[in-house]
Amino acid sequence: MLRTARHFLTRGLAARALGVALAPLALAALAACGDMAIAHYNMGIDAFEKGDTLAAIEHFEQSVALRPTDPDAHFNLGNIYARNGQLNDAARSYRSVLETDPQDTEALNNLGVIYARQGKLDQAVTQWERILEIEPENQEFKENISKARKMMN
Repeated sequence: MLRTARHFLTRGLAARALGVALAPLALAALAACGDMAIAHYNMGIDAFEKGDTLAAIEHFEQSVALRPTDPDAHFNLGNIYARNGQLNDAARSYRSVLETDPQDTEALNNLGVIYARQGKLDQAVTQWERILEIEPENQEFKENISKARKMMN
């Protein structure tokens, strides 16, 4: 960690160096306050922004383990899984979001995209139709449904 902080300092990136050096202290402070779920969530965001996908997954998994009904942690975890091609894991994460908030249109859309990528076009259409129940004038999803139905025939 200090080597990484020194690396950023020698390149004139003092704020980044300070962030690297203080991250464990921030985690410890949050732990002392008793909310490790938030600590892991924030560390997951930080790891993802730094391009460390594996660490981001680890932190978001810890966050959802500690707070299973947190839709934001599940959503971010789903996005990372989807980006990594872990489609079953991504679908599971988006379904977890929808258990907490069945009208989360972003999670519905992402779950539909995952199903489409898996060749499950009927399930993709179902998710997009749910969006239209929430947002009846959403032209994008009307078009997505039309395209998917054409591919199904």
